[in-house]
Amino acid sequence: MHTASPAGGFGTGVPIDTVARLEDALLTCWPATRQIVMDGWLVRLADGYSSRANSATAVTADRDLSDAQRGRIEAVYGAARLPAIVRVTPLCGAGVDRILADAGYRSVDPTLQMVLPLSAIRDDDDGDDGTGVELAAGAQAGRQAVYAGLCGYDAAETAAMTRIVETIPGPVATAIVRHETGAPIGFGLIAVDGDTAYLAQIITDPAHRGRRIAQRSTRALLAWAARAGAAQALLSVEETNAPALALYRRLGFETAYRYWYRTIGPSPDRC
Repeated sequence: MHTASPAGGFGTGVPIDTVARLEDALLTCWPATRQIVMDGWLVRLADGYSSRANSATAVTADRDLSDAQRGRIEAVYGAARLPAIVRVTPLCGAGVDRILADAGYRSVDPTLQMVLPLSAIRDDDDGDDGTGVELAAGAQAGRQAVYAGLCGYDAAETAAMTRIVETIPGPVATAIVRHETGAPIGFGLIAVDGDTAYLAQIITDPAHRGRRIAQRSTRALLAWAARAGAAQALLSVEETNAPALALYRRLGFETAYRYWYRTIGPSPDRC
């Protein structure tokens, strides 16, 4: 069986068919608002918000990248007035990262894809079982405004983000944790694609960190996804995000593989 090679910098060598299934879930649960299929590459655009939704990504194993393909990708992003970004995953051919580096693309935002069997989630006695979390099915624009407020997004960022979330095709739920005053202090989202749930938008108001707010909302979302039929959860987290990594590892998430971005434009945005 073909596996993703640790020598390529992608991690632990999980089977490539497992990588492909997880990639399918990510692309489905965090969709672009416009995309172009191009010789085994998916060129995704979403008004510049979220590098995941505004980058070219391989959709079949051992996918090479010719100079002509790279030129076409650059033309698509240039026409949209966006920087050309390629997401380098284990589905890429062995030479893709070097080709991009030689063409002047910088490597940014190394990211872990982490997975958790939902059977591993169980109630505990520390008060982090999801109590006090407002769960709602669907990705209502009003609830996205809560996340945008916690992030400090402007109107354009909020609109672009909301368009992505409202494009999610399958079951989706959001979680809000509120202060005793009623002000939102925590948020999270989860979307389900078949047997896999994708966890995103986990955030806590900086003034209230250290109170396991993110753990409470995450547990509630994972339990909801299990009830919706998912058997495993997936998330993407930057390697440098130590607090988030500590939370996810505490919950039992393990790294399936790594990916990173190559870009010739400004650094990708903050999502």
